[in-house]
Amino acid sequence: MRLIDKEHGIDIEVHQGEELLLPVLSRAFPGLEAFDTGYIGPSGPEDLRLLPEPGKRLYLTRTRLGLTQQELSALSGIRRESISAIETGRRSLGVNVAKKLARAMHIEYSSLL
Repeated sequence: MRLIDKEHGIDIEVHQGEELLLPVLSRAFPGLEAFDTGYIGPSGPEDLRLLPEPGKRLYLTRTRLGLTQQELSALSGIRRESISAIETGRRSLGVNVAKKLARAMHIEYSSLL
């Protein structure tokens, strides 16, 4: 589970004990958002580094964060149609677009490229 509060600079991933941690942090930080991300381990089959296509990396990251294309579009300023085209491989993912998308999802842009 990934916990994010932009106002307080919180961006953490919790792999155990989230049922205990979430209520406490939610009281302390009312703007805290929780996303079910699944675990992306360094050797697991879902490791994004094993996916050569940036579009697939974008799709997996977006869906693990529980975001729709429309929501990611609103957060990043990138048109939903462009996000769809990138995810399906009809459009390449450039560095500037990767930076905007990554900033919106609170990840390193290099993980998409």
